[in-house]
Amino acid sequence: MNQTQSSRTELDYIYLTLKNLTILTNISALLNWNQSTYMPLAAASGRGEQIKLIESIIHKKWKSKRVIEAYEKANKESMTQKDCLVLKMFGKELTKRNKVPVTFTERLGMARALSESAWQNAKKNNNFELFQDHLKKLVSLKQEYAKYINKEKLPYDALLNEYEEGMTSERLNVMFAYLKSELVTLRKKVIQFQTSIKKPLIKRTEHRKLIEEFIQTKLLIDKNSLAINVSMHPFTIRVSKNDVRITSRFRSIDSFFSAIHEAGHALYELGLPKDYYYTQVYSAPSTGLDESQAMLWENNICKNIHFWHHFYKEYKERTEITGNLEEFYKYINLVKNDQLRVDADEISFILHIIIRYEIERDMINGVLKPVDAKKEWNNKCRELLGKEPVNDFEGILQDIHWAGGDFGYFPSYAIGMIYASQIYRKMNEEINADKLLEEENYELILNWLKEHIYSKGLVKSADDTVKEVCGQGLNPKIFIEYLKGKYSKIIMLF
Repeated sequence: MNQTQSSRTELDYIYLTLKNLTILTNISALLNWNQSTYMPLAAASGRGEQIKLIESIIHKKWKSKRVIEAYEKANKESMTQKDCLVLKMFGKELTKRNKVPVTFTERLGMARALSESAWQNAKKNNNFELFQDHLKKLVSLKQEYAKYINKEKLPYDALLNEYEEGMTSERLNVMFAYLKSELVTLRKKVIQFQTSIKKPLIKRTEHRKLIEEFIQTKLLIDKNSLAINVSMHPFTIRVSKNDVRITSRFRSIDSFFSAIHEAGHALYELGLPKDYYYTQVYSAPSTGLDESQAMLWENNICKNIHFWHHFYKEYKERTEITGNLEEFYKYINLVKNDQLRVDADEISFILHIIIRYEIERDMINGVLKPVDAKKEWNNKCRELLGKEPVNDFEGILQDIHWAGGDFGYFPSYAIGMIYASQIYRKMNEEINADKLLEEENYELILNWLKEHIYSKGLVKSADDTVKEVCGQGLNPKIFIEYLKGKYSKIIMLF
């Protein structure tokens, strides 16, 4: 066997390894989906053992001598461009995985499963104390994990890099200081102009049917590749390239937008480059860019007056909603004093994220004790949102992220909102997206997004992908310009 043939053999083994790892990850995803939808509460310990075993198998595979040998022997000079990209991503993950002990991965997997069930129980009983010890344990475990993967960085920055490669808390501190100042001022100004609006009433059972039909027909998502279910907290999960699951709540008008948010994730998942399936390239380059596609559909499209000029007639007929279009449009863009992040308006949303960012940053960096997190949460809500939450359910227990150990994730929502405003502006310039919404022509919008965002996968970084499309990377000033332009028109309706 010559050197080229030997290199191909090693590369084939790497592709096979990636396929098997993807399948195992998908099984773990399916178990997590089931835990959040249909699994009985008493099954938490057993589910923890199942996830622990799968995580252990995955981690041991990454650390096997045969996998390391295949990577070292693969000859990059004889590879295609695709092979080189796959190998680069593989090597990066291999290096990180081999810094983390298998026993730690098992402990973390078990702790996460128990923590998520404890969070569900605590939220159900409206009692943070039922979750407090689990939060403390997960903070400790993630601090340990941060040391394994990059002891040179601040612990929080090491975790942040898992979601937004290259991002730092120093850069976020500057960006959030700017956004905090702008958003608090804008929020106060808009609230001064708002008058009280009566919440429109809807027919709930028909509302869920309408949402599901809109996602599957208007957004052209193959119903054979998408499952829609109910869960305590909305989320999207990929089980295979033709199996994406989204969950939402369907109790109110706001649930239309949270469901569309998850559908935005699903569109991205189903639009990724199929040639790269079973490799790391078959994914978004960052959580922020992934979130941008959910935010774009939720806010820039479905809270856009041009969208409702056409769709409101059908929406009103199906749900028997009270009120007219103008009242409805004012309501869905109302700047609220609500404490729930998932129901927040576009101005308040990033303020919710800043609260979570500052608390999780300080917990992971050892500045804030988890036992004091609730007190800090309430103080920050009063400072940025004007009032404290009335209970734990609407306060510190509202999000599942910390229960799953996802410290460092929250900034991605803010980054996603900023990217979304930049991408929609560019799309509107190129194909007049506002006009397409008036015509209910979602196909051209989807085609543009597939070409410029979805199909790129992880070929480039998130910022480089956005630069290629928009001419510049992350720019919070464009987001503020978008909000000021939109709300200057909305306040004229009051």
